[in-house]
Amino acid sequence: MSFLAWSRLFIVFAIIVGQKLIADPAQAQNTSGVSNPDVTDGARSLGYRNSVAPSEGQDAFSHRVDYGHSFSDRTKAKFVVTQNNQNGDLKIRHVQIEGQYQFAKMQEGWNSAIQLQGRVPTAHNVSGRMRIGWQNSFDLTSRVEFRAVLLAAREFGELARDGIALETRSELTVSDLRDMRLGVQMFNKYNTTADFGDFNEQQHQFGPIIRGQITDDLKYGVGALFGVSRAANDAELRIFLGYSL
Repeated sequence: MSFLAWSRLFIVFAIIVGQKLIADPAQAQNTSGVSNPDVTDGARSLGYRNSVAPSEGQDAFSHRVDYGHSFSDRTKAKFVVTQNNQNGDLKIRHVQIEGQYQFAKMQEGWNSAIQLQGRVPTAHNVSGRMRIGWQNSFDLTSRVEFRAVLLAAREFGELARDGIALETRSELTVSDLRDMRLGVQMFNKYNTTADFGDFNEQQHQFGPIIRGQITDDLKYGVGALFGVSRAANDAELRIFLGYSL
């Protein structure tokens, strides 16, 4: 079976399984990606992301819109707005500003960057947050790429948790001749250094992903995440779109 045929089969599988795994969403939906550390000078982009967690009652969903701007081949910034229907109330939950500096460019197939994020809540049930991230990508072969991200955050406001919140993300993908990538992603939220809790009190998700280009300027990502711990949502269906300006 060709790579394209496997990709189509995956999309159908993700939709069917996501609709079958119906449960009350345990957490806000995940619109995060496993970020690429690479920065392109002068690049500007618009992005849209949507994540849906099917439920026996009202489906829970999140929308995210972002604008990115590169100032050099090492530095870029991004402005992010996130909206969801948590607790049945559709609101913009927070805005976020990100700054990124790429300090390693294709050093033996390795790219790496440091990212600083500041999140300002716009709803009463969201905490503020300052976060630092270390982003990495490795070209294992000419077709296989591995990405890994480590995040550490300090929350503030009335709902802030004690300690440092820790998170990891990873992705392994392989490309075909059509510039499409098929792979898997893993997201892990370990709570905070004040109280990690056990595995099922943390949020761990795993699932397949397809990424590719629709046109030279328009790219997409389609995937699903499945909870492997009790604190995580059972299933989420995710669609990402990005447009180069």
